[in-house]
Amino acid sequence: MNHHKKIYTLTFNPSLDLYLKIKDLRFGITNRTFAECYRLGGKGFNVSRVLYNLGFVSCAVGFVGGFIGEEIAKQVAKLPFKHHLFHKREGISRINIKFSDTEINLTGLSIDDNDFIRLLTFFDSITPDDIVIISGNIQTKKTGLLKSLLAFLKNKNVRFILDTYPEDLLDLLDYHPFLIKPNTEEMEHIFKRSINSIEELTALAQKLSEKGAQNIIVSLGSKGSLAVFDDRLYRSCTIAETCVNPIGAGDSMVAGFTAGYLASADYQKAYRLAIACANACVMNEGLPDFKAIKACYHQVRIDQQ
Repeated sequence: MNHHKKIYTLTFNPSLDLYLKIKDLRFGITNRTFAECYRLGGKGFNVSRVLYNLGFVSCAVGFVGGFIGEEIAKQVAKLPFKHHLFHKREGISRINIKFSDTEINLTGLSIDDNDFIRLLTFFDSITPDDIVIISGNIQTKKTGLLKSLLAFLKNKNVRFILDTYPEDLLDLLDYHPFLIKPNTEEMEHIFKRSINSIEELTALAQKLSEKGAQNIIVSLGSKGSLAVFDDRLYRSCTIAETCVNPIGAGDSMVAGFTAGYLASADYQKAYRLAIACANACVMNEGLPDFKAIKACYHQVRIDQQ
């Protein structure tokens, strides 16, 4: 295991994910499932899991509330890495419902001033050698709270990865995130326009770099990904022949980039491991283990544009 830097994953709004199998879903009648299961949900938890599989220790930080939050805490306690959960007195953590290719995501917890004070106190001893990965949706009526967190991390010279896409994301680039990883849909959300070609995506990714993002990976789904590092453009095609499980592929990519960069300080090597992790996730049930990632790593091809 790698211990020389501290990695924190931060999930503001974790969930229990309810997976349903329904033969013929119809509205207006009672539908019955033939199988269901609950799984711990939370993008930061996924990142920590894949980091662990790659040999990197992390601390998963998150907020939970109510009886669902208690169950999330029990599930997190079983995971093989460190964690620190803030228990909110008000609000209930969410259950997300997933069936077939459809998802229903509930609102979940709302983050307030007191939550951020507790979070900043927790991070008070953080050092420039550490890295913070901020993942998933943030429910807050005060958009300045996230900016306060990013300003705090920037003032401490701490690298942070931003894998969340609020309305004011372009303003957040002033804090120079170490990495952002939007997909095509999120790019359309960021720029409030439809995107119809790889060329458009490439131009917009470069614009994100100009606005302050240090590194950008844009996930293109079955078409692979493109990336901007040090003002240079890279492209990689997918190596997955079939899609078994797309859930968690983006989180696996973030974990791979983080581990790859911390191990080598080389952006291309980090990108290669990120692609390997994402493809290993897509090709297997659940988050990828080291063996699956290694099998994909040697197949990855990166082209500089």
